[in-house]
Amino acid sequence: MDINNVNLLHDAKLKDAELENYIRKEYDKQNIAENSFKRLMLSFQYFNENKFEKHYENRSFAESFYNELQWDGSYFDVINSFWTTFQSALVALSASELNKKTEAETSFSYIEGEKRDMFAYKTKYNNQTPIGKEKLVKKIIDNKNSCNKTIQIYIKDKNWYMIENFSALCHCVANFMPCPSSPFNSAKGLLSEVKDYLPLMIDKIQECVEYNKEMQYQERNEKETIVDIETIKNWKKWFINNREKYCLQPYYYVEQKEVEEPRIVGIPFFKKQSLKYPLPKEMEEVKECLTEILNRIKCRATLIEEKHKI
Repeated sequence: MDINNVNLLHDAKLKDAELENYIRKEYDKQNIAENSFKRLMLSFQYFNENKFEKHYENRSFAESFYNELQWDGSYFDVINSFWTTFQSALVALSASELNKKTEAETSFSYIEGEKRDMFAYKTKYNNQTPIGKEKLVKKIIDNKNSCNKTIQIYIKDKNWYMIENFSALCHCVANFMPCPSSPFNSAKGLLSEVKDYLPLMIDKIQECVEYNKEMQYQERNEKETIVDIETIKNWKKWFINNREKYCLQPYYYVEQKEVEEPRIVGIPFFKKQSLKYPLPKEMEEVKECLTEILNRIKCRATLIEEKHKI
């Protein structure tokens, strides 16, 4: 691979022939026009149907890119996960005037749970029902389903273009990163106060180190997992040592004072975001969050290009 011919914002998804063939077949079968949101939903469906397939960030094209950049390590992650922010956008759109005017068949919300909040949907046929990613993807892809019809209404919202743009950039090379050892990926995705946002994971690591406390979260099978303090301290060292190497400056900074240990500080995606308020709730917060995410993916692409003279 000639790294100088790689588009950091687009090429990862285009180079994977197996996944591309699957998406093309689905387009033909459903007789639908291509768009970035539909493509992303179909890629999610592909991974739902092929549980043991490597995800985008670990597929062969991405790995060859990492080799060219000399990004070493055994673990890789998608920096900005699409799904969490997408859910927040659906909840905000459900509360919008557009939803009320058009009488959309489905609405979305969060239900407060004992361990963590659950994403839920409601139709005229059922009360609020928790729903996971796999089931919702199926409903969104199914043209006859009320979730699909509701999405068609939401597409008319003036802010939907940001969802489309995020869909296009979610699995681009500039949104992939080497990351600390396992279970970093799982913790980032499953900690209720982090919600898969890298800046919040940075803050959580710093908090655990400062107060010398373990990290605890619930797996999808409801098993409790505990990350010991030594592992967390190693994660902090990793982020201090690799910020510039992997061009992660848009997401956090290292605060260094003469007498104290350095601190890692996450840069929030919207003004109110914190470990106590991880998700954007109002539409203005969702817009701010999406704008920041898109800007940071592009910013990191530029940093990588400048660093490696691409």
